[in-house]
Amino acid sequence: MALTILEGSTFCISDEIGDIGGESSGFFSQDTRFLSAFRLRVNGGRPLLLSSGPVQYFSAAFYLRNPLAGGLAQDAVTIVRERFVGRAMQETITLQNLGMEALELELAIEVEADFADILSIKQRDFSLGDPRHAPMLPPAGRVIGGREHNQLVVEEADGGTARTQLLVSPPVDPIDGVLRYQVALESHQKWRIRLVAIPSLNGALAGREDAIRRFGEEREHLQASLAHWNFQTPSLRAESRIIQRSFDRSAQDLASLRMRGRDGETPCPRLACRGSWRSSDETR
Repeated sequence: MALTILEGSTFCISDEIGDIGGESSGFFSQDTRFLSAFRLRVNGGRPLLLSSGPVQYFSAAFYLRNPLAGGLAQDAVTIVRERFVGRAMQETITLQNLGMEALELELAIEVEADFADILSIKQRDFSLGDPRHAPMLPPAGRVIGGREHNQLVVEEADGGTARTQLLVSPPVDPIDGVLRYQVALESHQKWRIRLVAIPSLNGALAGREDAIRRFGEEREHLQASLAHWNFQTPSLRAESRIIQRSFDRSAQDLASLRMRGRDGETPCPRLACRGSWRSSDETR
């Protein structure tokens, strides 16, 4: 089942464990797909779902357990993916050893970006276009190291200017578009990786310190904006849980339809074509 989070003109569509990889999934900004693949693997296996869902319209959490791969016992490791979208996509992945014995594993993150435009992608969705006659999507660009030690860049395969900048901590060198970590965990120990995917149509790259400053406080700003919206909207207290949930959900959906201007505020409803491309049942 697809899960979508969004903020303004930026949104991310993934599967139930947080992976991006389907033809119509991805991390989108400015009507362009800046991540067409973002898959998490543990010892080469796909993590198993415990639960997942949106936390707010701009954030989601995915609670997973390890696959039976590479000698890992069942439920030896918990994996939590916390994702947030604003002007960039930010993700924290936390692993914890639940057992009494130390263990080692390989965590791999597969990354691709094809920079396809959203209209081309819609053509490949049966509910929105005609996949049988849709044009081929662009090939994925290559992942290279950036100027700074924790910076990676995905470039357009056809030499265009669009780029996806990845800030990764701890840093790692990509091999064929895959980030690989050898993780050793003592009993009950946690290990964490943080990633920020920054879209750029003109190819401009943000410096590490500037990116941390720009995106580090963005979630707090969105929380404050949402709190202000909730304060301004009418409130309802109903005996019926169905009516109460429907009202609360509608208020949050209206909040998600706001469009941020250059000043960072989101005063007006979104009228972009994306609105018809997802439904509440698909995304939440």
